[in-house]
Amino acid sequence: MIKRGEIWIIRGHGYGSKPRPGIVIQNDDIQIESVTVVPLTTDRGEVESTRIPLLVRGPEISRLSFAMVDKVMPIRRIDFGPRVDVVDEKLLREIERALAGHLDLHRDAA
Repeated sequence: MIKRGEIWIIRGHGYGSKPRPGIVIQNDDIQIESVTVVPLTTDRGEVESTRIPLLVRGPEISRLSFAMVDKVMPIRRIDFGPRVDVVDEKLLREIERALAGHLDLHRDAA
């Protein structure tokens, strides 16, 4: 079962269309065909607030990566490869804050 906070290799779609790791950010209680992920890259990027650094350690990869909170995407479950790591709660909260800031979710509803 795919769970929130896990890092999986995602088969190529979208940016670069090559397999890349992604962090699952979707609620575990939502079991639909696709899963919402934050893809990872080794490119630091130009805007620090949209790239959260993390060290990924797993059998498939072991390197400094950056969570691209500006590129959140749904991925079909059939496009998940192997699971490679799990992020800790502190890092997951940091990604959530960056995502909320990027999407302006902190603003009060009018």
